Amino acid sequence: VLTNAVGAVSEFIDDGQNGFVAATEAEYLLKLKSLAADPDLRKRLGQAARQQVFQKFNWEAVIKEYLKIYESLVH
Repeated sequence: VLTNAVGAVSEFIDDGQNGFVAATEAEYLLKLKSLAADPDLRKRLGQAARQQVFQKFNWEAVIKEYLKIYESLVH
């Protein structure tokens, strides 16, 4: 994942761990070139992003978050 520093997607990306977040156009182009030139980097970042999505957004995790919200409204 390569995203800019504006918007919700950047909140889910740990820069350099599971994707790249770029604050400027120059930084975006530099990171895009890095991804284009390095298949191992693309694979590592992609696998890390996939793992994070499955950990944070599986049904069990989503249900727990909804329960927290409901409980906070009741109490």
